[in-house]
Amino acid sequence: MRKNYFLSIALVIVLQSFSQSFTKTLISNNQANGAFGLIEYDINGDGNFDLIGTSKNDNSVLYFINNGSGNFTQHVIDTNLPGAAFAFAGDLDGDSDLDFVAVGSSEMRWYENDGSDNFTPHTIDNITDASFVGIYDADGDGDNDIGVAITGENYITAYLNGGSANFSRVNAISINSPKMFYGGDFNGDGTADILAPSFGNGTIKWYYFNGLYFTSGGTVTTGFNGVWGTEGVDMDGDGDYDVVAAAYTDNTIAWFENDGSGTNFTRHDIDTSLNHAMYTRTIDFDYDGDKDIVATGNGTGGSGSEVVLYTNDGNQNFTKHVLDNTSQGPAWFAVQDFYGNGVRDIAFAADLSNEFDLLIQQTSAISNPDINSFIITSNPGHEQVVLSSEKPIKNIILFDLAGRKLMKTSRQIINLTHIPRGTYIIKAVFEDGSLGTKKLIVD
Repeated sequence: MRKNYFLSIALVIVLQSFSQSFTKTLISNNQANGAFGLIEYDINGDGNFDLIGTSKNDNSVLYFINNGSGNFTQHVIDTNLPGAAFAFAGDLDGDSDLDFVAVGSSEMRWYENDGSDNFTPHTIDNITDASFVGIYDADGDGDNDIGVAITGENYITAYLNGGSANFSRVNAISINSPKMFYGGDFNGDGTADILAPSFGNGTIKWYYFNGLYFTSGGTVTTGFNGVWGTEGVDMDGDGDYDVVAAAYTDNTIAWFENDGSGTNFTRHDIDTSLNHAMYTRTIDFDYDGDKDIVATGNGTGGSGSEVVLYTNDGNQNFTKHVLDNTSQGPAWFAVQDFYGNGVRDIAFAADLSNEFDLLIQQTSAISNPDINSFIITSNPGHEQVVLSSEKPIKNIILFDLAGRKLMKTSRQIINLTHIPRGTYIIKAVFEDGSLGTKKLIVD
């Protein structure tokens, strides 16, 4: 079946220098007692980045629809999920609408969408103190499965979808107090692996999945005390997956350089003074071609809380910028252009302030705007899109909404055959070094 695609044209801007110019606005403090989970998703398909949130003390699962200018309308899915910690979205029952899955202190539920945004909760499993959940195709059979980190029971596992949202649990990865997991190909064999941090043991390991069970692949590090958030990302641009991680107990942000084998990683500390470092997001924040890092420091009892940005000079030397230290207990966050001015903003859940907040990057931070343009058209008879521009294009790079690079090519054609439905970012690198960006929605 031919895929459709839709474009949302963004204001194209090249950041010649970074300036700390952000305005904080309130997204919501309603049903936000213990606001903790937050992730971006284009929920209604209008090309704007919306948000999915959870609040632990209000036992609530929420989503926020963005009008395109950073103004959000709150919708409540559930107010009765004990200790709601994190939620994710995806089509779980194969009916082409958006369902939700969420975890809390005693249960994992999925919420069936009737197609009109009316949601019916279904219990998948009774669990103890789950901290993270994600939707992905774990076994490669074409439907959406669920992965979950269950802190209270010391394991990470997947629930395979048998079709129509009938789930069966596979063998668990035994991990002491996992806070989350992350994907990546750490040994370069072309298959997806699972990155598993242990908060209790201070270790990070990765595992591969053969369709039936998980097997240990390698150890990234030991002695990284209180490791919380982890990411698999090609930090140094050498083609393999490295690891970026936050150590809550050690107050440290670090990256671990992969030699390509997945068995030897070299630790590089970025910051050893981020109070209760919790989560990271590695993304080209300033559009200069290298990977920067956004992170939250949860602080101690509300004191010393920070949302920070580490800008990369291109050689993995980082400069720290404190973007906010007024909200108490920042936890999960999302990084995208929520305000619609062509630069990245940061939305975050503030656990102890009991609110969801947005840091809007002001256009005054742009020293040299450049309105490079390119056009995306379909290639009739093929599942392809073609890019064209009056300026010579050097490379085309395709990213997912998490900022992960999916493709880089010097050809001006993107084949959609193996690209799942969803929203992507296309970056054009012109011969003169300037950049252009557009959003691509594959449906």
